[in-house]
Amino acid sequence: MYYMSKFCVGFTVLNQEYYNSIERSLKELSKQDCKITIISEEKINTPFKNFVLKNLFINSPPSNDNLDLKIWKNNNLYKADPRYVNKNKKITKKLQQNYIYACRKYFEQNRVDVMFSGAAGYLIWTIPHTVALEFNILSYKLLQTEYLNPYLKGKRIWFSSNLFWDLKINQEYQFNYDQSKLEKHINDLKHSMLVDDFNWAKKALELRKNYSPNSIYLIIKRIIKIIIKNDYLSKFAIRSTLNSYLNKRLYIDAKNINYEYLLYPLNQPNDEQLLVRAPKFQNNIENIRMVAKNLPLDIRLIVKEHPVNPGMLKPSEIKDLKNEFSNIDFVSPSLPIRPLIKKSLGLFTINSTSGIEALITGKKIVVMGNSYYKYNPMAIKPKATNSLKSSISELKSISEHDQKSTDKMLKMLLNQTYPEPSIYEIDNNNSFLEDALISKINQLKRFKN
Repeated sequence: MYYMSKFCVGFTVLNQEYYNSIERSLKELSKQDCKITIISEEKINTPFKNFVLKNLFINSPPSNDNLDLKIWKNNNLYKADPRYVNKNKKITKKLQQNYIYACRKYFEQNRVDVMFSGAAGYLIWTIPHTVALEFNILSYKLLQTEYLNPYLKGKRIWFSSNLFWDLKINQEYQFNYDQSKLEKHINDLKHSMLVDDFNWAKKALELRKNYSPNSIYLIIKRIIKIIIKNDYLSKFAIRSTLNSYLNKRLYIDAKNINYEYLLYPLNQPNDEQLLVRAPKFQNNIENIRMVAKNLPLDIRLIVKEHPVNPGMLKPSEIKDLKNEFSNIDFVSPSLPIRPLIKKSLGLFTINSTSGIEALITGKKIVVMGNSYYKYNPMAIKPKATNSLKSSISELKSISEHDQKSTDKMLKMLLNQTYPEPSIYEIDNNNSFLEDALISKINQLKRFKN
């Protein structure tokens, strides 16, 4: 049979530090009759065969930029690389083209049964993943999805089979968990969301100090980085901290919201969610403007900055929007979002967890980006920026809560995650990743055989 030989696994690696963090898992995989290859930008110190992308396109012509948008959807993925966002001039369209060429060369010359990549928008994680799909090779982004666990307990990995979170791509290779366990998990998740102190953003808020340093020590640390390295992220953090302080006087008190409204929780600027999965809606300010223009006269828009990044909007930007439109109000990013969702008519989202929270609690949403909940009948997806008005009308016309469709969507999503529903593993012995990978590969072997 085909799999009398070793199962060939490609693993894209960001850098030596990242490799070191997963080396144990890869060595355990190699004991499971797997042949491991490492794909990286620079040479990695590893016992496994290492393909260095930069070595594969030396003296080679750039790749044809005529990409199949059914697969790629976004042909400027380099702009979502965190290094590009942080003003690294080495990250260019030419580099993206070279990486595409190198990856095509790699897949033409090597057998790969499955490819695994990290979650963020680094080119080393987006280009090999997407080129693999061109070659009809199974490829998975490894996404942390603990928010799908009731009470945020334990760990969960989503084996996402494409960059744009389409649950129907390679759906046949899902885990197919027991239906009763899926239903119990979903019911427990819904129940957990009714607990007063439950907050999906709780873990994300731990990152807040990276974007809005909240102590003198952290502020000074950022200022030193600006002086020594001219660090872009530190500049952004200091600016956000100042904006956050000045914006407080521009927020309305939630107690004064006594009118019908739609809620718009913003994504972080320059976030992968915008840059990769929402190519038509990348600019938060313009998104707010477009929504406000298309609202019915009797409905207002409540805008809430991302809780991780208060101050992402400048005071002048908020003032300009409020002067331009009489139907916009801003609330503090520190407010819990669930009460705002509960009192709203529905919400606008790119693809954030607020969208799934709204659907679970019976609210309608307009989805402006690519997301796993776009197939839900309660989620309206505008085809273009000029179709927002009709999308809002469609949202208003949906009167019944379709919980069955939401449950179906959650089952489909959970079937692509590890561990099985109602199991919440704590990674006390650092074995979670290897257990997840071994489980996935064993499942794929059964399918392939």
